[in-house]
Amino acid sequence: MKKPKCLRCGECCFAFEVPEIQKPSFQKCPYYKITRGKGTCSIYRNRPYSCRIFVLPDVNGNCALGAIIKERKEEDENDL
Repeated sequence: MKKPKCLRCGECCFAFEVPEIQKPSFQKCPYYKITRGKGTCSIYRNRPYSCRIFVLPDVNGNCALGAIIKERKEEDENDL
């Protein structure tokens, strides 16, 4: 099975806790950088285990995390 394509939106680097680097959920990762207009991890080769085991949510062959989080935020705002 083919892995979904990362769209480099950075949502996974924002949304999830990374205990190895003491990064809480919903805070920007200090290692996420924008390079030539695309998101990238500045420590990708040495990234923490939590990042290595992250599985991209697949929708039509692309990572859907950005869309999922946006939809969830909209639902939460509508509940207010």
